[in-house]
Amino acid sequence: MGVIEDLLAETPSGPIYHYTSNDGLLGITRTKTLWASKLHYLNDSTEFAYAIELVRSALKNRLAKERGPWNQFYGAALDRIYSIENVHVYVSCFSEAGDLLSQWRGYCPSSVGYSIAFDVVQLQVSMQRQKFRLVRCVYDEARQGAIVKELIDSAAESIGGTSAGTAAELLLNRIPEVAPALKHPQFSEEREWRLVSQGPVDIRHPQVRFRPTSWTLVPYYLFQLCVEPDGLEIDHVYVGPNPHMDLARDAAVLSLWNAGVRFPEGRGTGFDVRPSAVPYRGW
Repeated sequence: MGVIEDLLAETPSGPIYHYTSNDGLLGITRTKTLWASKLHYLNDSTEFAYAIELVRSALKNRLAKERGPWNQFYGAALDRIYSIENVHVYVSCFSEAGDLLSQWRGYCPSSVGYSIAFDVVQLQVSMQRQKFRLVRCVYDEARQGAIVKELIDSAAESIGGTSAGTAAELLLNRIPEVAPALKHPQFSEEREWRLVSQGPVDIRHPQVRFRPTSWTLVPYYLFQLCVEPDGLEIDHVYVGPNPHMDLARDAAVLSLWNAGVRFPEGRGTGFDVRPSAVPYRGW
């Protein structure tokens, strides 16, 4: 297997956590959906641009140092690479860690919110039906370099049967496949997994919507978590740092019952809602 195939074949070893606000928990449990935002509108302002720059730098380095049959391909790819910088790829973020300070700060207003534990097995049917996949984020620069190398090499190797321009298009079409997984090493603490659309989504798709923020409209894909209205199962939930933890925990349990969410069979004790252990006051 190649490094990209290895990346796309990885699966989480346990539940993955989606951090959200009070409004987010209510919306997810009532509508049985998640908002997968267009990649460019996530919290990290360098999203997608970081991956494009990795590929661009590798192409420039090869073009400067090599003299061979692939040079025309490198030049064609460099000329066209920014044509994909606004590609419509949609992403929803998760973490392997359910009680992480940086996530409470980043995704929950005043650090008050929840992290919802999803079982990956339950998500598989919904991902296949809506053409999404789960991808682990790669922070290691050496592994990022190996992924970029394989992207470029696999496109260049097609030149024997096609033109340099066509090979460049092959490269550009594959970049969105792996770009959501490539993140700056400084974000490694997040231990992030991403629910990612498998390729660009038509902006007129019926599940593409827009939400207002303080500075713009954000495109998002309304990802359906289950087919049946009563089919959503949540493994457990963490309540973020809160000045009234007992009340917040009890209210979360009641809201899950009210929304018709199911808990795993055989548990017998109802919903598993856990208080955060993070000693932080953000309110």
